[in-house]
Amino acid sequence: MNPTIIDIPGIGPAAAEALAEHSIKTVTSLASASVEKVSAVPGFSDARAAKDISAATELLPAPDETPAENDTARSKEKKDTKG
Repeated sequence: MNPTIIDIPGIGPAAAEALAEHSIKTVTSLASASVEKVSAVPGFSDARAAKDISAATELLPAPDETPAENDTARSKEKKDTKG
């Protein structure tokens, strides 16, 4: 399942709408946006922009993984750390 922008902690419907008004509508578009572009959105400081860009990047699968492979890798990591 592809994450949506409101899957990012701290981004609710109002923040998502503000981002969309600045053409940032997907996790991918947020992950690839600059701090300057995101901090131009009302309610987004430089610090919040950097944090949300980082969070969006973490939600995306690695370039050489499909989403299903990413989920499998995460499941394996959880099993490996349980002991």
